[in-house]
Amino acid sequence: MIWAFGQCLQAFRTCSPVLCIKATPLCGKYQGMLLTAVAFDVNDFSIPVACAIVEGETKESWPWFLQNLERAVVHPSDVCLIHDYKSELIDAMEDLLNSCQRKWRKAESRWCMEDLAENFSAYFGDKELVMTFKKLCQQKRRHKFGKMWKELDELTSKYMLEKEQSATGEMQLESVEHEVAGVEAENPCNQPDSVQDVKEGEQADDNNRKITNFSDWIDLKPREKWSGV
Repeated sequence: MIWAFGQCLQAFRTCSPVLCIKATPLCGKYQGMLLTAVAFDVNDFSIPVACAIVEGETKESWPWFLQNLERAVVHPSDVCLIHDYKSELIDAMEDLLNSCQRKWRKAESRWCMEDLAENFSAYFGDKELVMTFKKLCQQKRRHKFGKMWKELDELTSKYMLEKEQSATGEMQLESVEHEVAGVEAENPCNQPDSVQDVKEGEQADDNNRKITNFSDWIDLKPREKWSGV
């Protein structure tokens, strides 16, 4: 089921041509997912342009929602869709943008910085670094943006170095404790597996590339999806 109120559709024509696409799990008696397309007016008040209730985020539900959204929403300018980077949504977005039957004159897609910040937090795990990253995303002046980028590189480099040194110290201490207790002799397979897991988690990402700072981390993300330049 999908719906869009006429007042919201009309209001969107006077807003910036940006729609935030998001899915939220439903709680309570009725389960499923709430898919939304939200715009913001000049006062930064949210406008629910379109909503839909589906069973889940699937390769069928997202294309269906985006196609109906395109039919309902009219804007005189090009439309930018901001979304997270779940595989089903990304595939549906690419199909929409590459479609020959697209109704929007021109459409672009960008990743949501809040979602990217969650991914940043999951990797670096430091609240102060996450706040610095969010400030970087909100910075509109180029020279300040570059200065904050450099600062974030330095902070994340220091964080990763301290993390690596801490892990190395823990590994050495664990090795000594095992030697004293005789655990290594009793369970010869435990220690090598543990050491290998720690090294892989510290030094490599999914592409087997060592991450030493923020620039290394963000460089693995498609630049056209997170860059506003």
